[in-house]
Amino acid sequence: MSLYRQLILLTLALFLLLFAGTWFAVLKSAQTFLTNQLASHAQDTATSFSLSIKPHVEVDDYATIDTMLNAIFDRGYYAKLSLNDLEGEVLLSRDREITIDDVPQWFIDMVSLESPVAEAIVMKGWTHAGLVLVKSHPGYAYQQFWNITTRISTWFAIMGVVILIAGGIGLGVLLKPLRRVEQQATALARREYRIQTKLPRTRELRRVVEQMNFLTTRIKSMFDAEVATAENLRKQAFSDEATGLGNRRYLEQQVIAQFSNDPESEGAFLLVAIHDFNQINLHQGYEAGEVVLRQVAEILTGSCDNIPRASPARLSGGGFGVFLPDTTPIDAEHVAGEITSAFNAIAERKLAGNGNIGHVGGVIFSGESTFHALLAAADNELENARQNGANEFSIKAIQEHWSNEPQGQQEWRQLLEEILRNEAVQLYHQSVVSSTDNNKLLHKEVFARILLNDGTPLNAGAFIPMAERFELASDLDQLVLNKVLTIARGADYVDAIAVNISPSSIANPEFRAWIIKCLEDLPQDAPRMFFEIIEYGATQHLDELIQLNSDMRKLGHGIGIDHFGHGFSNFGYLQSLNPVYVKIDRSHTTKLQSENNETEFFVSSLCRIAHTLDIPVILEGVESEFRFSLAGDTRIDGLQGFLIDRPSPLTIGNGVNPES
Repeated sequence: MSLYRQLILLTLALFLLLFAGTWFAVLKSAQTFLTNQLASHAQDTATSFSLSIKPHVEVDDYATIDTMLNAIFDRGYYAKLSLNDLEGEVLLSRDREITIDDVPQWFIDMVSLESPVAEAIVMKGWTHAGLVLVKSHPGYAYQQFWNITTRISTWFAIMGVVILIAGGIGLGVLLKPLRRVEQQATALARREYRIQTKLPRTRELRRVVEQMNFLTTRIKSMFDAEVATAENLRKQAFSDEATGLGNRRYLEQQVIAQFSNDPESEGAFLLVAIHDFNQINLHQGYEAGEVVLRQVAEILTGSCDNIPRASPARLSGGGFGVFLPDTTPIDAEHVAGEITSAFNAIAERKLAGNGNIGHVGGVIFSGESTFHALLAAADNELENARQNGANEFSIKAIQEHWSNEPQGQQEWRQLLEEILRNEAVQLYHQSVVSSTDNNKLLHKEVFARILLNDGTPLNAGAFIPMAERFELASDLDQLVLNKVLTIARGADYVDAIAVNISPSSIANPEFRAWIIKCLEDLPQDAPRMFFEIIEYGATQHLDELIQLNSDMRKLGHGIGIDHFGHGFSNFGYLQSLNPVYVKIDRSHTTKLQSENNETEFFVSSLCRIAHTLDIPVILEGVESEFRFSLAGDTRIDGLQGFLIDRPSPLTIGNGVNPES
């Protein structure tokens, strides 16, 4: 029970105690007064009657005495009126049955108003001639007593209501600082750091509020320090200070992680070089060189916006690399074309000494390769681009395994529209398990692949960029989710199902409304649904994602973050978003499996930040055994990868196989 209610009940109890005492005292006084009044009334009547009948007693005129007795008795104030002789023989008498109107019987039974019999001696000369007996009727006394009782009770009831209302308002005002402290503590438990700027005037409450503010500030500073440590570590280890992009080490790690996870991976690798960068520094100064570097970094970042898991990085000097996993040749050429077009724009603004800003050389791979092999092949194509002229690009495929895929934008559009019409999407699923008990299933993640004309499945990474370009990503997401939700209605043996959605779908208000409607229609025993979005997409559409996650949480579902730690986003967004889990990018898993102590420390920092916010951490891309702490704040909560479970086909007919 709240303190407010306890104080209200205490105030009410004290008032009732005061009311009961006062009520009892007043009514007891009234009872005594009325009893005395009855006795006094009877005695006065007896004395007066005895004196008035004395002359008639002396002449034995009892007829007149009887008339006088009737006149007094008929007034109705008496229950008994009689004249007795000295031996007690009744000479004249009148009696009335005691009936009391307008007073409840329970009140009469509860309250006793005794009506005593008054006596007066009748004289005949100097001798006693008789005795007058008078007993007052208690009805009028009971009526007065009842009226007094009801008036007092009504008055006390009114005062009780007034005191209760006024006391409730007063206590509400006095306890308002405590409610704010409660809200502050609740927010602190949710990792929200609120500071009370308005301090209460009550000394004790002021001290409580000041200490809560101090505690909140300290915890927030500790969290901020943890985030800053992790971000500084990441920047020092994996980012380039001049451009804010990843460095050579970061880029190499992404390539290794990709081929470790999928040896048959397809994609592209671009090498970007600023023309005569050393000459820019020499003749125009290092400041001008840094301007060009930042401009090129912005170009690379903008060109890769719609490419999932694209990794632009600065290698050294005026050299940059861009890794595009699961990317089609047409997409790779599109990115390279955007980069060189932007080079021409820089040249027009005369940010460099001449019109030749730089070149792009790239390779398209299909199958396992290495970072150094891709770098060497792209370097050859970079030289071909230089031979072609200023601000040119040259891209070549290492292996020609792309003959079955669309070769132009029109072909891609036709394919995607046909996929949507025919619902030609194949679903696969993979288990995510607890790190401490690999038999404990956390959820099943569902992947989507589209089927080419010859029936060959194509990974999402290859077609999602094209779907984004043609604004079909939301339609594809809706198609996939319809299939998954159909499965979820019958998969009562699976606790949770996760599925990826595109950033553009999050930005679509109609899609978000449709999602909530679908989740509301799910049966109570259906699995929880987790919608995963890559970290970059989450930060791009954070406000929309926060609202969607809040709406989903109310229905028992939620948003998960995929590829956590892949980019260079500020981790502060986790506090406002509060996802149901985060999945650490597989590039960090690769380093953990090679027993890289620096990476282990970095992953530990990521875990501490997530666990500070009560967010579970899942390590994806687990392909082999590794040694890492599974205890305390740095623990990994879940594992996903080929070592745990390989993706397998999923159909609506057979549902999610709990044994797979």
